[in-house]
Amino acid sequence: MNRGRWWWLSGCLITLLGGLGSASAASATHNPEHWSLELRGGVFGPSGDVMKSFFGTCCSPTIALSGGPLIDSKLGIEVGLGMVSRQGRARGEITGRESQDGFSLLLLPVTVEVAYRIDYHADQPLAPYVKAGLDGVYFRESSAGQGRKGFKMGLHGGGGLMILLNDLAEGRLDAQYGFNDIFFVIDGRYRWANSFGKAGFNLSGWEATGGVHLQF
Repeated sequence: MNRGRWWWLSGCLITLLGGLGSASAASATHNPEHWSLELRGGVFGPSGDVMKSFFGTCCSPTIALSGGPLIDSKLGIEVGLGMVSRQGRARGEITGRESQDGFSLLLLPVTVEVAYRIDYHADQPLAPYVKAGLDGVYFRESSAGQGRKGFKMGLHGGGGLMILLNDLAEGRLDAQYGFNDIFFVIDGRYRWANSFGKAGFNLSGWEATGGVHLQF
């Protein structure tokens, strides 16, 4: 083997070993994700006729915070708390007609859900997902100095898209704050919250939200 070819093979071997070492170091510095935290804001639209008379068909502001453990960054078990609030004119409980009394209605949905994300590669730029789970919605209504409150059970399902924002953070997330990944999330879901067909308020409706999702 001549000297030129020997130097060429030596250079290739050094480059290959250097690349493997860099990949191992990068893998070591990217810690596995064990938890998620998500904050979303958007709009709520009711589907029940009585709720539509209070809220209108669209759109009331809503906010939600959720989080929980992750399994391989794809499967998550999440607990969440949301809020929807509205003020307007009260309606007769029997006639359904609008009165002159003002009212306020507060909804606090609590969710326990399973999320599955199509996230199979490190630094995957787009990760679609689906979610489904149980809901418990606390409501409080105030009208003309009087009020009532209650609790409705139900289910929800939906999905969305997570957009990776790590490049915008320039690697500072893990080093300074302990977050491995940060995403912008677009979420849509529907909630059935009528205590499975029981009488009273039907708090069912849809949500369209966006926000920030962190994995650490």
